[in-house]
Amino acid sequence: AALPVSAWAPPAWIWPWLGGVWAVVGAALLLRWARRAVGVGRVLLARARPVDEAVAREVAAAAARAGLHAVPRCVEVDWDHGPGALGIAAPVLILPRGLMAGLSPAERAAILIHECVHVRRHDNFWSAVRALFVGVLWFNPIAWLLGRALAIETEKACDERVLEITGDADNYASGIVASVRHTLGAMR
Repeated sequence: AALPVSAWAPPAWIWPWLGGVWAVVGAALLLRWARRAVGVGRVLLARARPVDEAVAREVAAAAARAGLHAVPRCVEVDWDHGPGALGIAAPVLILPRGLMAGLSPAERAAILIHECVHVRRHDNFWSAVRALFVGVLWFNPIAWLLGRALAIETEKACDERVLEITGDADNYASGIVASVRHTLGAMR
């Protein structure tokens, strides 16, 4: 005997309505991500100044050690975050003003290598792909959890690569701590 089929079915208008809600929320999330990424970059680069020659040489050495074929542009900016890489097509290394002066040469090398490893791995591109993934699947909590887990794993992978390159966990750790202290001091 055949199983009875439920007589209830959702109304026909529900599917286009749900599709519209999905599209609007997904587009809003992607637009928010893009505006933040472009806005932060525009503001930071408008007030940036090139690093001095000594730091530029350290960036070139870090880029070579990280396996980059070209040395990324590096600038100093006034901002209350740690160092970072900004951009996808032509990444720019961003250093908070005054950070490098507070680090030892080994700490500076480790921090710069970390940012160059991000550039080498194209992590900003993959971050955009991750944002697209979460934007499309915004309704699924696993997409949000996976997006966050991928961000954490990206940082771990860069940390591991820095340790492979430098072999100096102590200076890398003290450089991270000094960078955080510098950031917290800038936030006051």
